[in-house]
Amino acid sequence: MAYLEKHQKVAILIFITLSLILFLREDHTELNQNIALLFLFLLPILLYKLLAFLSSLGFLPSMASDANNFKTGPFAFLFWVVYLIAAYVIIF
Repeated sequence: MAYLEKHQKVAILIFITLSLILFLREDHTELNQNIALLFLFLLPILLYKLLAFLSSLGFLPSMASDANNFKTGPFAFLFWVVYLIAAYVIIF
């Protein structure tokens, strides 16, 4: 876990905490579905750099205004917003 960034570690801690809350609160018939769904929303946060790289493959570098300045921050922010909304919906 040393190679993960701080926000990725926080996302994993949120996932573990929400999984424990779901385990203590819910009947166990829907528990696996909710944890799997929460994990699916966690994956883009863990793989946001790869997803940002793959999304840039469709553009020619000559047409991009920031061809040498590749930023992944907006992808991380987008995936965090989606993850927090999904966690809120699953918990409540």
